[in-house]
Amino acid sequence: MKKVFLSMLLILAVSLSFFHIASAEDVFGLEYRVDKCREYITLREEPRTSAGEITRVPLGATVTAFTEAENGFMYVNYMGKTGYVLSRYLTQIPPVYGHEITLTESQRKDLNLFLSNFTESSLCYYAGGVFDIQNASDGMLVEFALNHIWFNYHESRIEWGEYMNDNNVRVHKKYVPEITEKYFGVVPLSPDPLYADYTDPYYYWMETGGHVSDGFASLKSASYLGGDRYLISFTTLAGGEMWDNSDTALTYEKALAKFPDYARQGFAIIYTPNLSDRSSYKLTRIVIG
Repeated sequence: MKKVFLSMLLILAVSLSFFHIASAEDVFGLEYRVDKCREYITLREEPRTSAGEITRVPLGATVTAFTEAENGFMYVNYMGKTGYVLSRYLTQIPPVYGHEITLTESQRKDLNLFLSNFTESSLCYYAGGVFDIQNASDGMLVEFALNHIWFNYHESRIEWGEYMNDNNVRVHKKYVPEITEKYFGVVPLSPDPLYADYTDPYYYWMETGGHVSDGFASLKSASYLGGDRYLISFTTLAGGEMWDNSDTALTYEKALAKFPDYARQGFAIIYTPNLSDRSSYKLTRIVIG
């Protein structure tokens, strides 16, 4: 077991992970099981049978769909890798629906703020568009924590200097577990990051000072799934632009009008026993197309 789970309910929250949040003809976020083949199908770089092979997806495995492509292919995520597979070898896993709920303005803002921690830090980028806490590597969690610290604790936890490998910032490892426990309910057992350099007890990397985030989340709808689980449909706005926390208070329509040049569809599954207490929120799954 790679991580210490702080709540068995969090594991249950992960198990319900197949949702349809868009129109009936849209495959975004739906999951499919590999079927109708002998041993495996091929995940390819382009939607054609002559394209390069990324990996092999075994019979019975599950992929998450982003969109239908040409030549009978579908663009999917499999174990953090994205590419094209032939649709005829996929069988849709029936989606599960909750009942839509009405949020207070405070709850909507809290959910936007919570989800924006993951959209601004490019969490899904490390996982090919699909992050699931059950399958997340320790390195992915560490990298999220480092990015989160950079965006939110720039003055208090970042140490500037001239370090090894031409790095110019560092962060002490003691801050990582508190971040991952706060947002996911787990702590990584391995300190190794995906991209930063690590020499106990510090993480090091190079910063230019001009880094901008991948945008903030603007909620579109929320559904209750049971078991303190909520399905949140949202759009990521203002990628590469300057925004601040006050923008998360905007309704989706007003946020889209203010930041019309960048929009990415997404949904998330959040576990919380109290929607009015943002400190209780835990992310179990997020998909960004």
